[in-house]
Amino acid sequence: MRALAWPGVPVLPLVLGGGLVLLLVLAIALFAASGFWLGGMLIAGLLLGAMLLMLPIPVLTVVLLLVTFVAQGTAGYFLRFPQAAWLPYLLCLLLAARAVAGAAAPAGHGPRPASPWSSAPVLFLLLYCVALALATLVNLPPLVQVVVGLKNALPIWVAAAIVLLGAGRAGFAPLVWRVLQVVFFVQLPVVLYQHFVIVPRRHDALTTGMDAVVGTFGGLIDAGGANATLVAFTLLVMAYRLALWDRGRAGFGSLLLYWAVGLAIILSGEVKAVLAWLPLVLFWVLRRRVFTSFATAVIALALGAVLVAGTFTAYAALYWQKIEHRSNADLVEKMGYFFDTRNIDYSRGQISRGASIALWAADRHNDVPHRLVGWGPGASRVSATGGLGEVAQRYAPLTIAATGAALLLWDVGLLGLAAFAGLLASLAWTLARASRSSALPPEDRVAADAFAAVVLVFLSLLVYNRSLHDDAGMQLMLALALGFALHWRRAWTGARTGPARRAAGQP
Repeated sequence: MRALAWPGVPVLPLVLGGGLVLLLVLAIALFAASGFWLGGMLIAGLLLGAMLLMLPIPVLTVVLLLVTFVAQGTAGYFLRFPQAAWLPYLLCLLLAARAVAGAAAPAGHGPRPASPWSSAPVLFLLLYCVALALATLVNLPPLVQVVVGLKNALPIWVAAAIVLLGAGRAGFAPLVWRVLQVVFFVQLPVVLYQHFVIVPRRHDALTTGMDAVVGTFGGLIDAGGANATLVAFTLLVMAYRLALWDRGRAGFGSLLLYWAVGLAIILSGEVKAVLAWLPLVLFWVLRRRVFTSFATAVIALALGAVLVAGTFTAYAALYWQKIEHRSNADLVEKMGYFFDTRNIDYSRGQISRGASIALWAADRHNDVPHRLVGWGPGASRVSATGGLGEVAQRYAPLTIAATGAALLLWDVGLLGLAAFAGLLASLAWTLARASRSSALPPEDRVAADAFAAVVLVFLSLLVYNRSLHDDAGMQLMLALALGFALHWRRAWTGARTGPARRAAGQP
């Protein structure tokens, strides 16, 4: 019987899994015979989940990447099936069992790897989970609200555990980057179709129509969607290719190809934050070249200014100047609404980013406990599945969670905001250390540079939008960064403490 088992898969779970498959097939047949197709579909989902749990970690990771970055967004956008956004979270819940089993498996012979649990990012993540638990226990919000809130807050971190389990295997990291680069090139024809076919059909093509350019990352074809996630993902791959070139791991021709495709993807839509994100990524990845001399720094700053001005000019020519009676000066003035703490439009339910924070600060219901731990998971959310949260109902029709910071303040209070901001800051620091660690191979230092650049972008999302808290694509990029960062930290910590342990006779 052992000859039938996959390498690394015990016989008993394999036999139990086979028996479960037979039972599920029988259940599907019974449901189908009775005409209850929905039950059959649910059972089919369980069957698929059971089969996924038997796959190797690298295959599971590829499935998660493709479901999150391609399948769920495409289904939600083109098939008008927004419930597809639940797929990555449900898949992560299924993979949680595999992550627990992998973490509990014996490590085998050889030196024991350093534990990742004492690292600052993990401690801040645990503090964030504590904040979620406290907010739930203190407020006892409705069950549906809690389920919707925790669905967005917790399952995606399973992806970090899966990456941590797989990152030590030969070929795992290159496989992940190959998948990411394939998804990167897939975006170009999709965004061009959205730009030239879908947007012109909309009545608001000259105003907010470009919000429909989201690639395969999801949204509503008649409204908006994950355009910021599309840009962040594009910048991640562009940063990776730039870091490869900077460290002599790739040629200049391939860099030009990736950056030309990346800029085409970015300019096909309209995400004004890229005016800050693009120079940030460039500066971070090329910082070693920038600070070689004062003259180099001046030249780099000048080139960065030219890049920002060029991007602004391209946006103006492509979109903004097509609107009658609108000038570049009007656009610069319009960007000031970002900081306007009084910009609230109840008729359209719109609120500026600055006003979303000011509204929380001025709320008369916010006593000290609620300022510390918030009103509970999902309190500020507007969900197609779970409806309005408790605080969202109070301020309807305003979308009070206009930014990640506002959402965290309403849901988990100052404690949750501090924990999440600490997670991002400590993760960026850990990745920065990994990018210059001599204990890591060059390809890992390249990847650390790319992830660090995009985590710096994520820090700005706290005051830009809430996609880190309700968009699976953005969250998965953060989980990938965390999983690889913990693996790299374990590697360089083991390299530093290994000789001392061996000298002391410890495993």
